[in-house]
Parts: sequence; structure tokens; C-alpha cells
Amino acid sequence: MMRSISLAIERFDYDREKGTFRAWLFTVAHSRLCHYFRRQSRQPQPVSDSALQILVGDQPSADEERDWDLAYKKRLFEWAADRVKSKVARNTWEAFWRVTIDEESVDKVAESLTMSPGAIYVAKSRTIVALKRELEEIIGKDGDLNVDVA
Repeated sequence: MMRSISLAIERFDYDREKGTFRAWLFTVAHSRLCHYFRRQSRQPQPVSDSALQILVGDQPSADEERDWDLAYKKRLFEWAADRVKSKVARNTWEAFWRVTIDEESVDKVAESLTMSPGAIYVAKSRTIVALKRELEEIIGKDGDLNVDVA
């Protein structure tokens, strides 16, 4: 499956009008699974219920689904963060990162960057808005990312 996706991503050209990245990923995965099952249907099938038990046993657990979603969201954030980081001033990015991600105090970051605490809050706010815009470009405004970036 991952091989199919890695090959398809080389041909991927994002167009917001055609849908979200997640929809594209689903289409690639769905297509590959259909191909697999078509191939399997041509093979002799076992007479027992063991094949069904194997298929049911291969279903992802709730933990695996949660881990997949978390990894997907993490990768989306990394992608958006790379794009925003290249568009904002170094101090703006550093202020955002240290206060939001590293959870340092605003006063400490302000002092080390020779910025006012108010400027730190503005930098954080503007960076969050920029990140949300980048994410909306991929998942759409009504995307199901459900990430709290307060």
C-alpha cells in the first residue's frame, strides 16, 4: 500500500477544486485495495471460514486508527509549519515556537528576543492564523483536523 502511495505522490498535483489531500489519499488506497481484491477473486478461495477470520483479524484496532490519525495530523502540521516558517520573520517564528510548542513563558521569550510581551502575543497569533490558512489549503475550511492551537 505504501509503495502504491509513494508512486502516486510523484504524480500528485494539488488542485483545491478537485478536493482535499485526504480524499486523494483515500482514492489511491481504495483503488489499490480494489485491485488487490480483483486479483484475489481470480485465485481459488478456501472453503472454510478461516479466510473471513483472517480478514476480520486484520482490521485496525481503535489504537491503530488513533495512531494513524495522529501521525497524519502531525505530518500536516510539519508541512504547514515548514511553509509558514519560510514566510515569517525569524523572531516571529521563534517567539511562536518557544511560547506555543516549547511552552516557555512569554516574559522569558520576550526578554531573550528583546521584544515586548505584547509583540510576543501578536507574533504567536499571526503565526497561528498563517498555519490555519496553510492547513485550510490542504484540508479545506471544513476539514476534520480538530487540532486545538490555542
